[in-house]
Amino acid sequence: MTHDLEGGTQTAAMILFDPDSLPDDYDERVRGDAAAVVAEAAEAGGLFLLDVGEPGAYALRLTVGERLPDDVAPQVRLMGAVERFRVAGGRVFLAGVEYGFRRDDSQLRKRPDMGSSCAIAPGTYRLSIHCLRDPEQYVSDRLRDLSSPAGLRLDAFMRRWLLPVGSLGTIAAAVGYFTLGWREWRVTILPVSLAMVLPAALLSLTQTYRQAREARRQVAAEYVDFHAVLDPIDTE
Repeated sequence: MTHDLEGGTQTAAMILFDPDSLPDDYDERVRGDAAAVVAEAAEAGGLFLLDVGEPGAYALRLTVGERLPDDVAPQVRLMGAVERFRVAGGRVFLAGVEYGFRRDDSQLRKRPDMGSSCAIAPGTYRLSIHCLRDPEQYVSDRLRDLSSPAGLRLDAFMRRWLLPVGSLGTIAAAVGYFTLGWREWRVTILPVSLAMVLPAALLSLTQTYRQAREARRQVAAEYVDFHAVLDPIDTE
Protein backbone atom coordinates (compact mmCIF):
# COMPACT_ATOMS: atom_id res chain seq x y z
CA MET A 1 0.00 0.00 0.00
CA THR A 2 1.30 3.47 -0.87
CA HIS A 3 0.34 6.95 0.28
CA ASP A 4 1.43 10.28 -1.20
CA LEU A 5 2.11 13.05 1.32
CA GLU A 6 3.00 16.69 0.75
CA GLY A 7 4.21 19.42 3.06
CA GLY A 8 6.46 22.43 3.34
CA THR A 9 8.96 24.12 5.58
CA GLN A 10 10.58 27.51 6.12
CA THR A 11 13.41 25.99 8.15
CA ALA A 12 14.79 23.41 5.69
CA ALA A 13 13.65 20.47 7.83
CA MET A 14 10.66 18.15 7.51
CA ILE A 15 9.36 15.56 9.95
CA LEU A 16 7.40 12.34 9.55
CA PHE A 17 5.43 11.65 12.71
CA ASP A 18 2.30 10.37 14.43
CA PRO A 19 1.15 12.99 16.98
CA ASP A 20 0.11 10.30 19.45
CA SER A 21 3.69 8.96 19.44
CA LEU A 22 5.11 12.25 20.71
CA PRO A 23 5.54 13.07 24.42
CA ASP A 24 2.53 14.60 26.17
CA ASP A 25 4.47 17.82 26.84
CA TYR A 26 5.87 18.10 23.30
CA ASP A 27 3.83 21.20 22.39
CA GLU A 28 5.02 23.12 25.44
CA ARG A 29 8.67 22.05 25.37
CA VAL A 30 9.20 22.54 21.62
CA ARG A 31 8.58 26.27 22.06
CA GLY A 32 11.77 26.39 24.13
CA ASP A 33 14.73 24.30 22.97
CA ALA A 34 13.11 22.97 19.81
CA ALA A 35 16.21 21.23 18.45
CA ALA A 36 16.73 19.22 21.65
CA VAL A 37 13.05 18.27 21.93
CA VAL A 38 12.87 17.14 18.29
CA ALA A 39 16.10 15.15 18.66
CA GLU A 40 14.77 13.48 21.81
CA ALA A 41 11.51 12.54 20.10
CA ALA A 42 13.42 11.17 17.10
CA GLU A 43 15.63 9.04 19.34
CA ALA A 44 12.52 7.62 21.00
CA GLY A 45 11.02 6.68 17.64
CA GLY A 46 8.26 9.27 17.75
CA LEU A 47 9.32 11.09 14.61
CA PHE A 48 11.84 11.06 11.77
CA LEU A 49 13.68 14.27 10.92
CA LEU A 50 14.54 14.96 7.26
CA ASP A 51 17.16 17.58 6.52
CA VAL A 52 15.88 18.76 3.14
CA GLY A 53 18.56 21.40 2.62
CA GLU A 54 16.43 24.45 1.93
CA PRO A 55 12.94 25.87 2.57
CA GLY A 56 10.23 24.82 0.16
CA ALA A 57 7.51 22.32 -0.64
CA TYR A 58 8.26 18.58 -0.66
CA ALA A 59 6.48 15.36 -1.56
CA LEU A 60 6.98 11.91 -0.06
CA ARG A 61 5.62 8.54 -1.20
CA LEU A 62 5.06 6.21 1.76
CA THR A 63 5.11 2.47 1.07
CA VAL A 64 3.75 0.27 3.85
CA GLY A 65 4.54 -3.42 4.16
CA GLU A 66 6.05 -3.66 0.67
CA ARG A 67 9.38 -3.15 -1.07
CA LEU A 68 10.11 -0.18 -3.27
CA PRO A 69 8.90 -0.82 -6.83
CA ASP A 70 11.50 -2.41 -9.11
CA ASP A 71 11.61 0.65 -11.35
CA VAL A 72 12.21 2.97 -8.37
CA ALA A 73 14.75 1.02 -6.30
CA PRO A 74 17.73 1.51 -8.69
CA GLN A 75 17.00 5.23 -8.91
CA VAL A 76 17.23 6.07 -5.20
CA ARG A 77 19.78 6.12 -2.39
CA LEU A 78 19.23 5.61 1.32
CA MET A 79 19.06 8.84 3.33
CA GLY A 80 18.45 7.31 6.73
CA ALA A 81 16.73 4.54 8.62
CA VAL A 82 15.50 3.68 12.10
CA GLU A 83 14.69 0.28 13.56
CA ARG A 84 11.72 1.49 15.59
CA PHE A 85 9.25 4.09 14.37
CA ARG A 86 6.11 4.24 16.47
CA VAL A 87 2.64 4.82 15.02
CA ALA A 88 0.55 5.02 18.17
CA GLY A 89 -2.56 6.75 16.86
CA GLY A 90 -2.80 5.37 13.35
CA ARG A 91 -2.21 8.67 11.49
CA VAL A 92 1.16 9.68 10.05
CA PHE A 93 1.91 13.30 9.10
CA LEU A 94 4.52 14.85 6.84
CA ALA A 95 5.09 18.51 7.73
CA GLY A 96 7.72 21.13 8.27
CA VAL A 97 9.42 20.64 11.63
CA GLU A 98 7.93 23.93 12.79
CA TYR A 99 4.43 22.50 12.21
CA GLY A 100 4.87 19.34 14.29
CA PHE A 101 2.48 18.88 17.21
CA ARG A 102 1.16 16.56 19.88
CA ARG A 103 -2.28 18.11 20.39
CA ASP A 104 -1.99 21.77 19.37
CA ASP A 105 -2.21 21.73 15.56
CA SER A 106 -3.19 25.41 15.32
CA GLN A 107 -0.14 26.35 13.25
CA LEU A 108 -0.82 23.61 10.72
CA ARG A 109 -4.50 24.54 10.57
CA LYS A 110 -3.42 28.09 9.65
CA ARG A 111 -1.19 26.71 6.88
CA PRO A 112 -2.77 23.41 5.76
CA ASP A 113 -0.54 23.40 2.68
CA MET A 114 2.48 22.82 4.93
CA GLY A 115 1.49 19.28 5.92
CA SER A 116 -0.68 16.27 5.11
CA SER A 117 -1.45 12.89 6.65
CA CYS A 118 -2.59 9.36 5.95
CA ALA A 119 -4.04 6.49 7.98
CA ILE A 120 -1.61 3.70 8.92
CA ALA A 121 -2.28 0.68 11.13
CA PRO A 122 -1.05 1.47 14.67
CA GLY A 123 2.10 -0.35 15.68
CA THR A 124 5.88 -0.28 15.47
CA TYR A 125 7.72 -0.22 12.15
CA ARG A 126 11.17 -0.18 10.64
CA LEU A 127 11.46 3.02 8.63
CA SER A 128 13.81 3.85 5.77
CA ILE A 129 13.88 7.11 3.82
CA HIS A 130 15.25 7.32 0.27
CA CYS A 131 15.82 10.14 -2.22
CA LEU A 132 16.57 10.17 -5.93
CA ARG A 133 20.24 9.81 -6.84
CA ASP A 134 19.96 12.28 -9.71
CA PRO A 135 16.55 14.00 -9.92
CA GLU A 136 17.31 15.82 -13.18
CA GLN A 137 18.45 12.62 -14.88
CA TYR A 138 15.39 10.77 -13.58
CA VAL A 139 13.06 13.39 -15.06
CA SER A 140 14.96 13.37 -18.37
CA ASP A 141 14.82 9.57 -18.61
CA ARG A 142 11.09 9.48 -17.88
CA LEU A 143 10.39 12.17 -20.46
CA ARG A 144 12.33 10.20 -23.08
CA ASP A 145 10.27 7.12 -22.17
CA LEU A 146 6.99 8.96 -22.68
CA SER A 147 7.69 11.32 -25.57
CA SER A 148 9.50 11.50 -28.90
CA PRO A 149 12.80 13.37 -29.35
CA ALA A 150 11.05 15.82 -31.68
CA GLY A 151 8.37 16.46 -29.08
CA LEU A 152 10.94 17.14 -26.37
CA ARG A 153 12.78 19.59 -28.64
CA LEU A 154 9.54 21.43 -29.34
CA ASP A 155 8.64 21.46 -25.66
CA ALA A 156 12.05 22.88 -24.75
CA PHE A 157 11.79 25.52 -27.49
CA MET A 158 8.33 26.48 -26.31
CA ARG A 159 9.34 26.85 -22.66
CA ARG A 160 12.65 28.62 -23.27
CA TRP A 161 11.66 31.00 -26.03
CA LEU A 162 8.11 31.07 -27.33
CA LEU A 163 6.26 31.26 -24.00
CA PRO A 164 8.40 34.12 -22.60
CA VAL A 165 8.18 36.02 -25.89
CA GLY A 166 4.43 35.40 -26.12
CA SER A 167 3.94 36.61 -22.55
CA LEU A 168 5.79 39.83 -23.36
CA GLY A 169 3.64 40.25 -26.44
CA THR A 170 0.45 39.86 -24.41
CA ILE A 171 1.65 42.39 -21.82
CA ALA A 172 2.68 44.84 -24.54
CA ALA A 173 -0.73 44.55 -26.18
CA ALA A 174 -2.56 45.18 -22.91
CA VAL A 175 -0.39 48.15 -21.91
CA GLY A 176 -0.52 49.64 -25.40
CA TYR A 177 -4.31 49.33 -25.57
CA PHE A 178 -4.76 51.43 -22.44
CA THR A 179 -2.04 53.99 -23.22
CA LEU A 180 -2.51 54.59 -26.95
CA GLY A 181 -5.55 55.44 -28.97
CA TRP A 182 -7.34 52.68 -30.86
CA ARG A 183 -6.07 53.79 -34.28
CA GLU A 184 -2.44 54.02 -33.23
CA TRP A 185 -2.60 50.80 -31.18
CA ARG A 186 -3.97 48.64 -33.99
CA VAL A 187 -1.36 49.76 -36.51
CA THR A 188 1.68 49.74 -34.20
CA ILE A 189 1.42 47.58 -31.08
CA LEU A 190 -1.12 45.00 -32.26
CA PRO A 191 0.87 43.62 -35.24
CA VAL A 192 4.02 43.30 -33.14
CA SER A 193 2.13 41.62 -30.29
CA LEU A 194 0.50 39.15 -32.67
CA ALA A 195 3.89 38.30 -34.19
CA MET A 196 5.15 37.55 -30.67
CA VAL A 197 2.12 35.48 -29.58
CA LEU A 198 1.18 33.52 -32.71
CA PRO A 199 4.22 31.17 -32.88
CA ALA A 200 3.44 29.79 -29.42
CA ALA A 201 -0.27 29.53 -30.22
CA LEU A 202 0.36 27.67 -33.47
CA LEU A 203 2.92 25.30 -31.95
CA SER A 204 0.54 24.46 -29.11
CA LEU A 205 -1.89 23.02 -31.69
CA THR A 206 0.55 20.42 -33.04
CA GLN A 207 0.12 16.82 -31.97
CA THR A 208 3.84 16.31 -31.40
CA TYR A 209 4.07 19.19 -28.94
CA ARG A 210 0.84 18.25 -27.17
CA GLN A 211 2.14 14.71 -26.56
CA ALA A 212 5.36 16.10 -25.09
CA ARG A 213 3.41 18.52 -22.91
CA GLU A 214 1.24 15.69 -21.62
CA ALA A 215 4.36 13.62 -20.90
CA ARG A 216 5.79 16.47 -18.81
CA ARG A 217 2.54 16.70 -16.86
CA GLN A 218 2.59 12.95 -16.22
CA VAL A 219 6.19 13.04 -14.99
CA ALA A 220 5.38 15.99 -12.73
CA ALA A 221 2.50 13.98 -11.23
CA GLU A 222 4.75 10.94 -10.70
CA TYR A 223 7.69 12.83 -9.21
CA VAL A 224 8.27 12.81 -5.46
CA ASP A 225 11.27 14.10 -3.51
CA PHE A 226 11.43 11.20 -1.05
CA HIS A 227 10.39 7.56 -0.82
CA ALA A 228 9.73 6.08 2.63
CA VAL A 229 9.25 2.41 3.45
CA LEU A 230 7.51 1.20 6.61
CA ASP A 231 8.07 -2.46 7.46
CA PRO A 232 5.76 -3.62 10.28
CA ILE A 233 7.42 -5.13 13.33
CA ASP A 234 4.42 -5.23 15.62
CA THR A 235 1.05 -3.87 14.40
CA GLU A 236 -2.16 -3.84 16.38
